[in-house]
Amino acid sequence: MKNETLLLTESTLNFRKEHPEMIQLWEKQIVKDTCNPDLHFCLYALEDYIKLRAQLIACEYLYEFAINAHIIHADWQSIYVQNGHTDAEAVEFANQEILQIYASINQNPLSEKDKVVLEILDRESNQ
Repeated sequence: MKNETLLLTESTLNFRKEHPEMIQLWEKQIVKDTCNPDLHFCLYALEDYIKLRAQLIACEYLYEFAINAHIIHADWQSIYVQNGHTDAEAVEFANQEILQIYASINQNPLSEKDKVVLEILDRESNQ
């Protein structure tokens, strides 16, 4: 997967470099399932994008991707608030931006490894 597909933008890379302790905290929260609502949204919204989820699991990058999405989500919220929207509106608009990103990446072709993971995920969801 390419850097853009992994959401490794300049913004996410800079944030990761400047705030490693925050990234570690978020990783722990994901593992313990105690994430804040925005990180929770970024992680669990992936369940609706099975191809993307298969790709991320295949490359062992699911949690890191969700954290990158969370960073981008916060950036979008900030932009919407700066443009005069309420906090609640900013969250909803940021949610929509993230879903559009997920949908776009979900369209990427699958590698052979991704296809195997997708088949496993399909079987799990049908049980």
